Parts: sequence; C-alpha cells; structure tokens
Amino acid sequence: DRPTTGGFGDLDQAVEKTLMADFSKFKNGELTTDIKEMEYAVELYKKALDTEKRNSLGIEPVLPLLKKIKSIKTVEQLNKNFGKLFLSNVDMPFNSGIEVDMKDATKYSVIMLGPSTILPDTTYYQNDNPAGKQLLAVYSEMAKSALAFTPLSEKEQKKYLSDTLAFDALVATKVKSQLEWAEYTKCYNPMPFSEVAEYVKPIDLKAVFGNLLGNKLPDEIVVYDPKAIKEFSGYFTEENLKLYVHWAYVKALLSSTQYLSEELSTIGRTYRRALMGISADPTQEKQAYQLASRVFSGPVGVYYGRKYFGEEAKKDVVNLVKKIIATYKKRIKKNTFLEEQTKEKAILKLSTMVIKMGYPNAVEKRFKKLVVKKEDNLFDAMQKLYAVQIKEYISRLYKKVDRKEWAMPG
Repeated sequence: DRPTTGGFGDLDQAVEKTLMADFSKFKNGELTTDIKEMEYAVELYKKALDTEKRNSLGIEPVLPLLKKIKSIKTVEQLNKNFGKLFLSNVDMPFNSGIEVDMKDATKYSVIMLGPSTILPDTTYYQNDNPAGKQLLAVYSEMAKSALAFTPLSEKEQKKYLSDTLAFDALVATKVKSQLEWAEYTKCYNPMPFSEVAEYVKPIDLKAVFGNLLGNKLPDEIVVYDPKAIKEFSGYFTEENLKLYVHWAYVKALLSSTQYLSEELSTIGRTYRRALMGISADPTQEKQAYQLASRVFSGPVGVYYGRKYFGEEAKKDVVNLVKKIIATYKKRIKKNTFLEEQTKEKAILKLSTMVIKMGYPNAVEKRFKKLVVKKEDNLFDAMQKLYAVQIKEYISRLYKKVDRKEWAMPG
C-alpha cells in the first residue's frame, strides 16, 4: 500500500506500527493517557473501524450535501451558499486560504489560486501524452462506479461525468504546471482586493469573503496563480455554471467515499492506486489509524514524543542544536569571503531561530475544539471537524503569527 521506500519510509512505518498497536489498546480500554485530546482521536478511530455501521449507511450520509450542490441553478445561489459549501469541503471555482505572508512572516495573508486538476500536471493533458489518457480513463471508470450509488438517473450520471471532464479540461488550460509551481518566489503576487474581485466575477467576492471573514475584508490578496485568476472567465462563467456544479458534485462524492461504506471507499481509492502504482489499499485498521493521526496530529505527536522519545532525549537534542547554532556563528564570524553585512544578517537569523525538536511541550489549543460526538456517523463527524478547522484558520487572519506553533507534528 506504499508507493515509495527508503530510510524515512522505514522510520515512518516503525512509528506507524507502534502507534497502531497503541490505538488498538486505547480502543479496547487496555491503555489510557492524560492527554485529553487523545480521547477524540480514539473516538474517530473507532468510527472509522466501525465498518458494520458504515456499510449499513452506505451512501446515505453524503446525500444531503450532494443534493445541496445539485440544487444550485444560478450564480446568485452559488454566491449565497458559497460559505456553507466551502466549510463542507466542496471544491470551489477557486482555491483560497490563510497562509503566513512570504514577505512578512509576522502576519497572515489571504491567498488565492485556481482549482486543482484531476491529472497530476497540466502536461498530462497534452495530446501526445498517453499517460494522461490512461489515467483519465481510470478516473472516469471510478467516478462512473461511484455515481451508480447516487439517486441520479443513468442519463444524469453520464452527463455529470462528461461535464466534470469538460470543466477539468478548461481548468487545465489556465492553471500552473508543476514546473511553474517550482518557481516558488513567483507565487508572491499581492493584488488589491477590488482588482481580484473584478477578475472573479460573477462570483461576488465581497459578499463571499464578507460572510467567511466578517466585516473586515483584506486590503489585498496574495495571488499564487495569477493566470488562473486573471483568466477566471476562461473556465467559469454564468453560461457554464452547470459544468462547475456537476464537477463539484462528482468531486464531493469521490472525496467523501473514504468515510462511507467499504465498497465505496475501495471504489474511491481506485484512481489513487493507479496514480501511485500500488496494488492494494491499507488495511482497515491502518486507514482508521492514519485518519485519526492526521486529524489529531498535535495530540498524537505529543503522546508519541512523551512516551517513546522522552524528556531527556528532547533536552539532549535541543542542547545539540544550540551547540550547532553557536558553532555556525563562530564560523560565520571567521568567514573571509562574505561581506560584513551578510555575516551580520546570517548571525541575526541564527539568533532568532525558534528551536522545535522532538515534540511540542503541550498540545495546541486549537485541538481542544475538535470534538467528536459518539452519535455522529464517520462522514458527519469529519464534516464538523473540517468546518471547525477551517474556521480556526480563518480566525488567524488579523492575528500575529505565533512562532511557537509547530508546522509539523511531533
């Protein structure tokens, strides 16, 4: 179930094996911890493992969301429901989020880019690329199988699939290639909010962002993919709204399969298996663990760090890093080919580094908000967790960046 191997892969698998055994013991009541947030991680793990309930519910949990997407007939309705759909993890006509500003790491900025494509790169859409055709055929077969579970008629299913591929093909002509994304510095394109709002019409950006961000709108948006936003009308218009709605419906269905029945979950991973070149999905136990440890990465990292790395090892590695930094400073001061100003900046950078080694001292407060209720099915639980996480990220916009926060789990 893995596409790669190597030293880091071996480390990852060893940690996974250890934590899977612990999660199994948590589930059976054989193990406890004083990390409160782990309680919800284990509850989510249990829901993912409850295949009997998942199989009995089948596709039912996602049908209300699919119905909501299908009901959108006008751009006005899309604008009105944009926030709800965004918080329900539905793919929107453009991607946006809150990220640390590239030029000022003390603050957050709103970022925007085009939608993601089905194929891994825009080059796959070229006529002389046989791999693209093969992968699209796999994706189409997967989508066709999943759509057969929906209330859509056979005629509608075919239409939704063909429209999905048509919208995807339009998007592929406007978004960056992987080669272009590799030029990371070119992602920084601050534009006035009013200018971006003009580009993405008929989406009412002021109303949409006002709903999500509150009354205070940002003065500017950092556009990561200028072509996709400037040429927004090249793939999204009032006239082709139906293409977008059908694309969003199919994408929402496929992304939800992992939280539905075993049969739908297996169908929904077909494209991934082909893309990654793997012959099998992870076991149900591994899928459940991976889901819980991904959503609750903070508390799981602290739990693992305290139990298997330990405070003494943490102190040891922190002291080691401090010695490395001190050694770097000495070498830079003695350096003969760098200018004095460059040396000063390098030493300043070393002096202002926040050392994060081993695992965090405590679980971040945001994880306290990730509540998993016993009565919710897996899909509903994940919908609520996603909405809470997105709201939490949005709330950061006008706050100062907390440099103590970990970007990676312990």
